[in-house]
Amino acid sequence: VEKFSWDMVFKAVKQELDRDGQVYFLHNRVENIEGVYDRLSRLFPQARIAVAHGQMGVQRLSGTMSKFIKGDIDILLCTTIIENGLDIQSANTLIIDDATSLGLAQMYQIRGRIGREKKQAYAWFFYNQLKGDLALRLSAIKESQALGSGFILSNRDLEIRGAGVILGKEQ
Repeated sequence: VEKFSWDMVFKAVKQELDRDGQVYFLHNRVENIEGVYDRLSRLFPQARIAVAHGQMGVQRLSGTMSKFIKGDIDILLCTTIIENGLDIQSANTLIIDDATSLGLAQMYQIRGRIGREKKQAYAWFFYNQLKGDLALRLSAIKESQALGSGFILSNRDLEIRGAGVILGKEQ
């Protein structure tokens, strides 16, 4: 958990590629994802990089994900489309370039995409500016690293966001 830096991105990605692993690079804005692709391509000219997001056609998205699963892609630059259902044992590094747009439960769910093997997994939650309750959310995600800590995290989320109003005009 730290302020975004391309130097830290380089270090994290290089560490994973050096151990023959794969990287999820989550950039949750389709409108400028190609610019991030260009930057990653310059930083890692030898890496096989692909983009995956929900605005892609089904055939193209399915093909990209199949290649990632087979290990034909080193870095998957994606949106939160990876949130559910992927179990790729060789993908053990997750980089989220702007955690400000994600909720606590969503960060926890996405972090669950890595660490599916015996290799040490690394999740990097970057931010540009701590605003709102982001510092509390990032602190909670950092503290909940133990296996099965979802219940504890959900309680922290309840503390941060409040319980809401079940009945009444506020609902």
